[in-house]
Amino acid sequence: MQWDDANNAYDIRTEETNSDLFLDFINTIKEDKTPEKWYLYPKGADYWTNKLDTLLASFNFGRSWFGHRLAYLLGITPKPPINAPEMANIREIYMYYPTLLDNSPIPVYNSLVTNVKFPPNPSQEKAILNSMNNIISSIQGPPGTGKSQTIVALIDEYIKRNPGNVKILITSFSYQALNVLVDKVAESIDRNGNPTDVANLPRVYLHSGAKSPHPKANSLTVKGTTWSLNGITGRKYGIGAKGRNLDTEFPGGFIMFGVAHQLTKLNMRKKGSAELYVIPEDFAFDLIIVDESSQMPIDQILASLQYIKGSEITLRNMPSDDDAVSKQELHKIEIENTEDLTKLVLVGDSFQLPPVQSIPVPLKLESILGSLFTYYIIHQGISNQPLETNYRSHEIIVEYTKRLGFYQNLVADASVAKRLLPGDYSKIPASTIKEILDPNKVVSTVIHDHRFETAVSMIEAQITTDIFIAFYEMMNPQDKDEERDFFLEKVGVVAPHNAHGRLITRMVYEKLNLNYSLHLDDDELMSVLSKTIFSVEKFQGSDRNFIISTIGISSFDQLSAEEEFIYDVNRFNVLTSRAKNKMILICSRNFLEYFPKSRDVISHYSKITDYAYEYCNEVKKLDIICEEHEQNEELEFRFRDKI
Repeated sequence: MQWDDANNAYDIRTEETNSDLFLDFINTIKEDKTPEKWYLYPKGADYWTNKLDTLLASFNFGRSWFGHRLAYLLGITPKPPINAPEMANIREIYMYYPTLLDNSPIPVYNSLVTNVKFPPNPSQEKAILNSMNNIISSIQGPPGTGKSQTIVALIDEYIKRNPGNVKILITSFSYQALNVLVDKVAESIDRNGNPTDVANLPRVYLHSGAKSPHPKANSLTVKGTTWSLNGITGRKYGIGAKGRNLDTEFPGGFIMFGVAHQLTKLNMRKKGSAELYVIPEDFAFDLIIVDESSQMPIDQILASLQYIKGSEITLRNMPSDDDAVSKQELHKIEIENTEDLTKLVLVGDSFQLPPVQSIPVPLKLESILGSLFTYYIIHQGISNQPLETNYRSHEIIVEYTKRLGFYQNLVADASVAKRLLPGDYSKIPASTIKEILDPNKVVSTVIHDHRFETAVSMIEAQITTDIFIAFYEMMNPQDKDEERDFFLEKVGVVAPHNAHGRLITRMVYEKLNLNYSLHLDDDELMSVLSKTIFSVEKFQGSDRNFIISTIGISSFDQLSAEEEFIYDVNRFNVLTSRAKNKMILICSRNFLEYFPKSRDVISHYSKITDYAYEYCNEVKKLDIICEEHEQNEELEFRFRDKI
């Protein structure tokens, strides 16, 4: 830039350049200001970030050559890693290249020795043996296939094969999932009616101070520099003082149940002069099981991987060429000193809804911002074994889930295959609602012709409420316990938008209070209704005898704005896989006749319309008085006649 007297102005000339902003950033700050060179994880201002920072800075997670390579292969970073290492932390391999462990020498088992009551069925047995015969493995467990019972049998098998001081971790994304497994483990018996080995192992429930202890496990909390076991604080009573830790409290081993956030607190070390720690420095779990891993964000597995066996390992046949990052070339690598490694088993279902993201995930980051289960199955290719017998749903419901293309080998167990909706159907007077509620019409669709609803639908809310009330009459609960069970176990209403759900809740509440002498008081009634009528995400991990799905949108403009959300086939799969005896879809004709813009959404949309128009293959015209407009309207009622 220089002054031009002739033009009374500066003459500015530029030179064409290009720059790698990431490398410029690294080169302009001090090394000690950059604890991690890159991430495969989201970072934000939340309560997990500091814990994630610590984990990434530990065990080479944040600087891993294998992690950099994975980011390159996934198209996240443009440049391949250089200077291949001769050593690696074993935790890097578990996280970024688990198939390198496939050649590790471990015992191979061909049959089970566990004698748990209700012996594993053939697919459950295959899944257990697959996990026993691999260091890292997964169990694909569609809803209703006995995932929890399979986990219990797997742990019992592991204990019988590895007697002695075994330490097992069961972790999940939620306390709710952990609570189910604590109960299953505690109640496990063998075929003679005696507690199994897994039931006899001490249970440790690691939880925050805000969560209640579990009555069937030892309560463990960690806060600051103290920890508390069954209410006895470490600092006051010496539990946790030098020489005292979980190993000394449970010398024969234990099973720990804990979520990722609490697991980060276990490895407490010296704080000033106090040496208060929960676990010894070389502590490791022998077996780690991640339940409901299809709902767990990928980064949360780091909290568990810090407790696996081993540390630095030697890599042989590592390529000397910096460009050798392909999977084929790296398969030549051999790792030494891998005997007696921690087993990692992921249990989940990749066809359920992934972790909720606050904003849409960029395409290149879908692989590492989705679920832990999908990451290991799809992007890492670990060994996976599906469960194939459904113990939950009527065969007509199971048959439709197979049409979605998810569970081709799934079959309904004979004990539930023809089980119909419970209750006294004869109590319902002849009406349109009685026709819709018929237990023999296991799957059905109710279609109306309203066209301009954008978030709530009065006609759908009315139909849903009337069906709900009629089913309440069928069940006729006689006391508080039966009434509570009706709302929390027997019926569920799925509404995609909170406004529509709240409308249905209000209408159900008002009609129940107006027409029936309820056993629950108003506060508890509203509480159970809030757990009965809600979005599909909250139904994951649970089931109901009867599921009603109401869409609440009929405007083409609104459907266009929400097509990716409203037609998500995984959402529909959650709906269909939670119903035991009966399910109903209530929607507008516009919902079924709108044609999506996105090719991916079209695929999902076609499966939903297949349910409504093809699978529900019988048609009846029914009349109903629309309360909103005070006039008679015609509904199209479609149902499945037979398989």
